[in-house]
Amino acid sequence: MKSKSPETEAASDWTGRDSTRKGGVPWGIIAVLLLVYCVGASGRNGNADAEIMLAQTRALMAGQIAFLPGDANGRGTEGVGGMLYSNFGVGGSVAWIPFVAAGRFVGGIVGRQPIERWEEFAVSFCPPVLAAALLALLARMWLSQGASASRVRSGLWLFGFASLIWPYSKLIGSDLMMAILLLLGIHVADRIRSSRGFVLAGLIWGAAYLTRKQLVSISPALLAWICWLGWSRSQAVDPSRRWRDAAFAGATASVGLVAAGLFKLWWNHARYGGWLTEPYPGTEGWTLPTPFEFLQRIWWQFTSTERGQLWFNSVGIVVLALGCRRWWQRSRDTLLLVLACIAGTLAFFGLMPFWRGGVCFGPRLQFLIAPLCALGWSHIPEMLEKRHRRLLGIGVAVSLVVNIPGLFVDPLCIDKHHEWLWKGRGPVFLAGWAEMRAAFGLGRPRLPEGLPASAYTLEKHPPFQRPDFWWVHAAAVSRERRDAPESKSQSR
Repeated sequence: MKSKSPETEAASDWTGRDSTRKGGVPWGIIAVLLLVYCVGASGRNGNADAEIMLAQTRALMAGQIAFLPGDANGRGTEGVGGMLYSNFGVGGSVAWIPFVAAGRFVGGIVGRQPIERWEEFAVSFCPPVLAAALLALLARMWLSQGASASRVRSGLWLFGFASLIWPYSKLIGSDLMMAILLLLGIHVADRIRSSRGFVLAGLIWGAAYLTRKQLVSISPALLAWICWLGWSRSQAVDPSRRWRDAAFAGATASVGLVAAGLFKLWWNHARYGGWLTEPYPGTEGWTLPTPFEFLQRIWWQFTSTERGQLWFNSVGIVVLALGCRRWWQRSRDTLLLVLACIAGTLAFFGLMPFWRGGVCFGPRLQFLIAPLCALGWSHIPEMLEKRHRRLLGIGVAVSLVVNIPGLFVDPLCIDKHHEWLWKGRGPVFLAGWAEMRAAFGLGRPRLPEGLPASAYTLEKHPPFQRPDFWWVHAAAVSRERRDAPESKSQSR
C-alpha cells in the first residue's frame, strides 16, 4: 500500500476523505433524507396548532381572513364580527396553500375519505419538504464558506439524522420556515454584498417576521451586520464614504422589514380591530421578569432536561464550539452575527411568559438555534484531535438518544404528558421514550384520573395508540373497516 504524500495527507480531513474536492449541493443525499422524512410524516393533524393553521390556509384560499364557519373545531381567537381568527403568523399558512390544493386534487380523484382528511394528509408533508430545504440551504452555505464536498456530505448525514431537524420534520413547519428564511437572507446578503442583495435580504427577513414575530429580537443584529457589510465594502474602495455607505446599506435592508411591519399592523386591524391588538394564549397579565428571574430562565433554557439546548441540540453546540476559533479567523463578523442571533432568541423567550419554549417535544420555539449552530460545521479543523472527536461523538449520541422518541409520537402533544409521567422521577425527556414504548405496545403509561384522552390530543387519534406514521394510521383504518362488517354480522 502506498503511503500518502504530505500534500495528500494535509488535504485529508478528519473523516479520512479527500477534502480538496469541491462540488455542488449533493441532491442525492437531500432526496434520501426527504424520503425518510416523508415516511415518518403523520398524515393527519393531531394538535390544535395544526388545526388553526389549516383553518387559516383554507380561509386564505377562499379569499378571506376569518375562519370558514365550523372550521378549526371552534379553536382560534375571537375578533372582528365575532368571527374566529388565527393568532399565528400568516407565513406558515401561506406555505401550506400548495399542499392543501394538492390534497383537494388527489381527494377529488381518489375519494374514499372526506376532502378535509385529504387536506390534512397533504399538509403533513410540508414539514418534511421544509426540513429537506433547510438542509439543502445549509449545504449551500457550507460550500460558500469553503467546505469540501466530503465535509458537506458528512454534515448532511449528521444534521439530517442527529439533530432536531429530524423530529421537527413532523411538526407544523413554521419553525423550519423561520429558520430557512433567516439563513437564506444571511446567505443572500453575504454572497451579493450590494444594494440589490441587501434589499432582497430585507424582504426575506420580512417574510420571516410574518412567519414568526420572534425575528424582532434579532433584527437589530441583522441590520447592524448589514451596516458592517456596507462599511467594509466601502473601506476597501473609498474610505471617505464608509459611514454613508453603512447607513445606506442598513436603510436598504430595512425596506423589507418595514413593509412586513406595516402589513402586520393592517393584518392585526383586519382581525381584531386594533393596529397593535394581537392576543396570544398565555400573555394575559404578562409582566417583565426581574433580572434574576431572567438569568434563571436563560440558564434553564440552556441546561434543563425538559427542553434545554444542551440536551436536544448537543451536536449543534459541540459543532459550534469546535468551529468557533477557525470561524473567528475566517469571518468574525458572521460568527458574531450568529452568536447575537442565538443570544437574541434566548433573551426574547427569557422575557416572555412562554419562556419554556412552547408546548411541544423539545425547544420548538427556539429551534432556530440548531441550524445557526450547524453553520459552524464548515469551520471545524480538518484534523480533529482525539478528544475533540470523542466530544463530537458524545454530542451525536446524546442528540440521538434524546430526539429519537420524537419521531414516533406527535411532538406537539407529548409535552402535555410530561409532568404526570416523570415529575420527580428524572429527566423529563424520558417521557418521549415512555410514549414510544407505549405506541409499540411495550408499556402502559397511566392517564391522569378524571381526564379523558381528548384532553391530550384530538379524539381521532388517542395517545399511546400506535406509532405516529401515516402508513401505520392508514393500515389501522383499513383494518377497522375490514373488521367492521364481521362485527356487524356477528351481532346479527
